[in-house]
Amino acid sequence: MKFFLDTASLKDIAYWQTMGLVDGVTTNPVILAKAGVDPYARLKDILSLGDFPVSAQLTATDKDGMLAQATRFASLGQNIVIKVPACPLGFSVASALKSEGVRVSITLVFTPSQALPFLRVHVDYVSLFVAVTEDAGLQQDHSMTTLRTAIDAMGSKTQLICCSIRTPDHLWRAVCANPHVITVPPSCWEDTFRNPLFATWSQRFLAQWSDMPQDLRAAYDGEE
Repeated sequence: MKFFLDTASLKDIAYWQTMGLVDGVTTNPVILAKAGVDPYARLKDILSLGDFPVSAQLTATDKDGMLAQATRFASLGQNIVIKVPACPLGFSVASALKSEGVRVSITLVFTPSQALPFLRVHVDYVSLFVAVTEDAGLQQDHSMTTLRTAIDAMGSKTQLICCSIRTPDHLWRAVCANPHVITVPPSCWEDTFRNPLFATWSQRFLAQWSDMPQDLRAAYDGEE
């Protein structure tokens, strides 16, 4: 199981790389623009950080425009992955790109059935959205597990990405569904290390230790 960092922040990517938690980076045009610099330039900057997969989402809305934009993105490096929407037009574009050897990730998948046509053409990834789907009242645990089961049953080469992960609970539930990849924003990783019980009990432990006689603590703490 791999973890892709969902960000366009070079600082965040560098930091979480030191933690061993960046197997790839997912972006979209809005995330790139929010970095406050030219989105295309920032995409190239991210690609320069390593040979891990980096996604770039199409903004064109017709087939010729989508293929032209995808070709331009693909020329940036072999590790680029083109994000294509899960719709009939997206299927046509994805099929054409796969025939040219371009790596493709299908985005905006909200139910397992949406992914089925794309599994047949072995796109590289399908991204099942978790949090935004649950915002609409549709629980995603079953969808995550059944889509992974369908991929295996069909013998598809496609990898399942569980995306739209906001909280440690989303993250853990996604892990339990056994996808190939989970996209995680930096804020979610931060929250996993920000458990309030950990803060309470680590402080309590240190306070209890400090209450012990200093002569008992000296050798253990290396203060002799």
